[in-house]
Amino acid sequence: MKIIATFKNGEAKDITEISGDVNIGGSKGEVSRKMDFEVIRPKVDSYLPSVDIALGSLVSFYDEKDKEQFSGVVWFRDFDDNSISQKITCYDIALYTSKSNVKTEVFNKKSCSEIATSCLSELGLPIGELEPGEVLTFNGRNKNAYDIIMGAYKEASKKNKKQYQMVVIDGKVSVVEQGKIAPIKLEYKEQHLPGGILKISYSESIDNMVNAVKVIKDKEKDKKKDAAQNNEDAENFGLVQKIIKGEEADTKGILKSATSEIDVECFGDFSLKTGFSVYIESKKVKGKYYIISDSHDIKDNIHTCKLKLSSENTMGGGDNSNE
Repeated sequence: MKIIATFKNGEAKDITEISGDVNIGGSKGEVSRKMDFEVIRPKVDSYLPSVDIALGSLVSFYDEKDKEQFSGVVWFRDFDDNSISQKITCYDIALYTSKSNVKTEVFNKKSCSEIATSCLSELGLPIGELEPGEVLTFNGRNKNAYDIIMGAYKEASKKNKKQYQMVVIDGKVSVVEQGKIAPIKLEYKEQHLPGGILKISYSESIDNMVNAVKVIKDKEKDKKKDAAQNNEDAENFGLVQKIIKGEEADTKGILKSATSEIDVECFGDFSLKTGFSVYIESKKVKGKYYIISDSHDIKDNIHTCKLKLSSENTMGGGDNSNE
């Protein structure tokens, strides 16, 4: 594994030799992925390279196969006169969408991809894959670029029931459909192989359960019509009902069953990241779950990761989630 720092003058330096522990991660509620790592401070050891990693520098992390797994801008750095090392924090370029406003705020009958293209182009950010979403009219007044883009995709999600996520792929800002299954299976393994479970815990809840939906179609007559019901959940847990105004089609996605969340620590693989799903098989848990946060640690060339998994696939962003 190696770390390359690229400076504003275009010069690139391999800083692997002076770098320490690395953490790379993200979560559904965050705009961009982040990397924290330690590096030897400049001019504290005459036997090591002296590199000043300034704010705004670009830092890229490559795995053992020389594949780039993270690239981001130095956003914070900490100094301590009593330590020979300093901590560097980098964010990928998606963060600029949450820090910036755009001139065009109201979009009339535009697809989500057209709205995203408009915002990203104005900010000068490289554009990658953009899911088309739906054609809609969206009012983005007083919103930053991220909330405009993901707010539009959230409106599309209400129509097509797809879930979307902003990600940076190969240095380009993309919006993709989330839930694609990762190629690594989480299970107990005899050898220290990627996906091998080290520790696992889980919880279950019916706090957000809805097992019956009724629709009011006629406001004057206030007639209610049964639209959807989960009889098994209603029998097991009691009736939790929602009443909406509209059409039966508007009830899609409202029914929710009991949910479960899993915290798992395993030997790492960079395909295990937020927005993907993963198949897990342990003594008490088996099935497909969605990754809602991931934290990858690389210490002494040993890669482990901590994942939070959920039985629900829901979108984050589009609601002033700027951190």
